[in-house]
Amino acid sequence: MSLQKLQTSVLNDQMSTKDISERSFNVKRDGEWLRNTAPRVETALLATIPPFVSSARSSVRLAAAKLAGQVLQHCSDVLGLKVRRKMLECLLTLSGDSWTQVSMPVLEDLRSLDKLGCINTDDLEILIKDDLSTLADVLRQDSAAAAGHLQRLCTALEFTGPSRLKEILFISPSSRQSLCLNVVQCLVLTSHVSLKERAAKAVHLIDLGDASASTDTLPREPPRLQYFPESSMYTKFATILRILGQATIAESDVLVEPQLVPIAQFFLGALRDGSEADHTGDALVMAGAWQRNATAHVIALNEIIHGVLIANHIDRKYLTQMCGLILEEYVCSEVWELDALNPDNASLLRAIMEGLGVIGQGLGTDYIRTSSFLTSALCPLLDRLGENSAEVRDTAALVLTSIAIRGEYASAADDSPIGRLVVENGDYVVDMLSRHIRHLDQHPRTSQLFAAVLRRTNAARSMVRLLAEPIRSALRTLSITSRNRYQDHSRNFLLVTREYCRAIVGEVESICTKSKSVVGAVQKYHPEEPDSDDELTEIFVDELSSSLSEDIEGTRTNCISRARLLQSMVVSSLEILETIGGLLESPDAGVRSLAARSCALVMQSLGKAESALKDEKYTLKVLQSYNGLDSIPFDLTSLHKEARVLPHVHDMWPHVVSSLSDKNRISIQPEPFEATLQLLTTMAIVSGGEFIAKRMHTDLWPFLARVLEHGVRHVDLQTRSLDSLTIADTIDTGLLRTSEISPELTKSIRILILKALTLIASDNSSKDALRDLVTPAIPIVSKLATSHISSTEVQEAAKKSLASFANVNADELWLHLMLLTACSGEVYTISPPTCAGGRCSLPTIEELLPSCGSSPDKRAVIEGEFARDLLKSLAL
Repeated sequence: MSLQKLQTSVLNDQMSTKDISERSFNVKRDGEWLRNTAPRVETALLATIPPFVSSARSSVRLAAAKLAGQVLQHCSDVLGLKVRRKMLECLLTLSGDSWTQVSMPVLEDLRSLDKLGCINTDDLEILIKDDLSTLADVLRQDSAAAAGHLQRLCTALEFTGPSRLKEILFISPSSRQSLCLNVVQCLVLTSHVSLKERAAKAVHLIDLGDASASTDTLPREPPRLQYFPESSMYTKFATILRILGQATIAESDVLVEPQLVPIAQFFLGALRDGSEADHTGDALVMAGAWQRNATAHVIALNEIIHGVLIANHIDRKYLTQMCGLILEEYVCSEVWELDALNPDNASLLRAIMEGLGVIGQGLGTDYIRTSSFLTSALCPLLDRLGENSAEVRDTAALVLTSIAIRGEYASAADDSPIGRLVVENGDYVVDMLSRHIRHLDQHPRTSQLFAAVLRRTNAARSMVRLLAEPIRSALRTLSITSRNRYQDHSRNFLLVTREYCRAIVGEVESICTKSKSVVGAVQKYHPEEPDSDDELTEIFVDELSSSLSEDIEGTRTNCISRARLLQSMVVSSLEILETIGGLLESPDAGVRSLAARSCALVMQSLGKAESALKDEKYTLKVLQSYNGLDSIPFDLTSLHKEARVLPHVHDMWPHVVSSLSDKNRISIQPEPFEATLQLLTTMAIVSGGEFIAKRMHTDLWPFLARVLEHGVRHVDLQTRSLDSLTIADTIDTGLLRTSEISPELTKSIRILILKALTLIASDNSSKDALRDLVTPAIPIVSKLATSHISSTEVQEAAKKSLASFANVNADELWLHLMLLTACSGEVYTISPPTCAGGRCSLPTIEELLPSCGSSPDKRAVIEGEFARDLLKSLAL
C-alpha cells in the first residue's frame, strides 16, 4: 500500500475494527502515526537517494533516478518541501548525465511527471533562484559539484520556459541586477601576472605571422576563465545565458515589456566606466582589473544576445534597433586604443570583436549588406587584423570571415572571403584609409591598418589601384617645401608607404609571372620580335592559338590590361621614389631606415615591371602583326621606357652614398645602415651590376674600406644636425683615434658590409658591381678573416665574402691566396695544365714571388693555412 492511500484511509477513519487483543499486535496507522513516520521516511530518502546520483555505475544512477521519480509521483503530497526539492534536484541533475542510457530515460520521466502535474512549479522556481544565486560559490568550491549544478540549472530553465522565466527573474530591477551580478561573478578571468609566474621557465616568442581564421563558431569559449576548467562546463553555462537571453524577449501577460534593454545596459555599463576613466593614471586600468571585469560583462552580453538572435519568435525591428545600440557601444569604446600586446587588453578586444560577429551572424545577410553595420564594424576589425598580438589578429580574421560568409560575399572560387568583403566595400575602405593618411596625428595605427588591408586580406590588387590617388596626395606632405612641417609624422607615413610598396611588388611579380608564361608560348612559334610590317600566316596563328590558354583576342585584351596596370603601378612607384629618396640623408635613423626599405621595394618593382613590359611588348607586337596596325591603343616602342630602371638608379645613387658614408656626419647606426645596404644590393641586381661598378669603386669603397680597416666612431661623436654643417664637415677625416672607435658598433657594421658584399658577389645579376673594387677588397677582407683581433662573427662573415669573390674575379683571388701560401714558407702544389704537345711547364712560386722569405712570422703561417684551406674548398 502506498503512503498516499494510507493517508487517505487514516484521514477518513476507515480502519477495520478488530478484536482488542488482535489490535494490540498491529500498527495503528492514524494521524499521529503518520506525523511520526513521515520525518523518518524523509530522513531515509535524503540519506539514500542523493549519494547514489554521483555513483560511478550508470545502473545505480538510473535506479536512483527512477526511485526519485516514484517518490515525486506518489508521495509528493505527504512528504515535506525539502524532500520534494531534493528529489527534483536529483532528476534534473541526472537528466544531463554523460551516459545516454541514463539521461534519456530520466528526461522522459521528467516530461511524464510534468504532464501529470507532479512537478511543483513553485519548487522549480525556488530551485532556479537558489541555483542562480549560489552558482558562483559552487564554481569556486568544487568543479565536480559545479558540473552537476550547471546541468540541473540548465534543465530547470528549459522546463520552466522563457515566458515564466521572464516573470520570475526579471520582475523587478533588483532581481535583474542580482541575476546579472551573479552571472558576472562566475566569469572571473585569471590575471596575466599569475600566468607569467606559472610559466616563468617557459620561453614565448611573439608571433608576427599572418592571421589564421579558425573554423570555430561565435561566440567561442573565452580563455583564462578561472572557474571553468573543462570546456563542457562552460558550454552548459553558455546555454544557461542563452536561455536567459530568450527569456528577456519572451511574451508574457505579467511582464509585457522586453527586458533586453535593461540587461544590456547593465553589462555595457562596465565598458562605459572604462571609457570615462583616465587610462594613463587609473591604477585599476594599469593593473588590468578593469579590463578583466569589463571582459566578463561583454562575454555575458554576447552569450545573451546570441540566445536572443537564435530564438524562433523574435521581433526583428526591435532586435535590429537594440543590436544597433550595442554595436555603437562596442565600436565607439576606447578599448580599441589599448595596447593589444597586454593579455588583459587582448581578452577584452577579443570579446568585443566576437560580439560584432555575433550581431552580424545573428541578423543575417540583409542586415550586413543593407544597414550601416559594415560602415561601423569593418574599420576597427580591419585595423586589428594588422595587430601584432596573435590572439587579437586571429580573432579579427575569424570575425571578418564569418561576416563575409554570412553576408554572402564569399564564393567557392575565392581563396579569401575577407578579400572579397573588402573589395566589394572598397569605396568606404579607401575613404577610411585616405582619412587615416590625411590625419596621421589622430591615427597612429595607420600603418597596421594598411598592413592588414594590403597583406592579410588578399585584396591588394584592387586596393593598390584605388589607393594610388590618396597616396599621391599624401606624398606632398613629404615634399621638400613641406617636409619640416610634418616631420613628426614621417615615420608613420613611411610605414604606410612601405606597406603600399610591398603590395605593388607582390602585384608586379604576379603579373610578371603571367607575362612570362604568355611570351614563352609565343616565342615557341615566333622566336624573334617581328618588324612592324610583318604579317603572320593563318597556319602560324592556328598553332599559336593551340598553345595559348585563351584565344588570340582574349590574349591581346589581357596583355593590354596587364600593360596598363603595370604602367599605373610604375607611375605610383616613381612618385614614391622621387619623394622619399631624399629622406635617405635624414638625421633621423628611423626615417633613413624606413626610406631605404621603401626605396628598395620600389627598385624591385621597377625591375620586375621593366621585364614584364618587355614581354608584353613582344607579345603585342606579334599579335599586332597578325591583326593590323590599329589594334593596340598605345605606342609599343615606348611601352617600357618609363619603367627603365637605370635612370632611377642614377638618380638614387647620391642619396645612397650619403646615407652610407659619414661625410656629412650622419649618425651611422646598424638598422639604417643595413636597410641602405639592402637598397644597394637591390640596385646592383636590377641594374645588372656593371652600371654602378665604377661608382662603387670610386664613391663607396673608400668609406667602406676605412670602416673595415679602422672601425666606426661612437654614435654621440657622429651625430650632427644638417642645419649646422660646415664646409669642414664634408672633408674625409681619415684615421680615427682609438678612443673614438666603438667596438660593438664597428663589429655590427663590418658584418653588415661583409654580408652585403657576399650577396652582391654571389648573384650573377649583380656580381659585376664589384668588378672594379674586388682587387683592393680581397686583401682587406682576407686580413679580417685571419686577424686575431676580429671577432668570430666577423671572421666567418669575411671568409664567406672572400669565397664569394671567386664569382667576380677568380684569378685575383687565386693570386692573393697563392701569395699568402708562399709567404707562409710552403708551396701549394699545382697540377700543370695539359697543352697540345703534352704537359706545360710552370714556373715555381719562388720564381714568381722571389721576395717571400723562408722564415715566415706567426701571422704569415696563420694566413698561409687559411689560404690553403680556402684554395682546397674553391674550384678555381
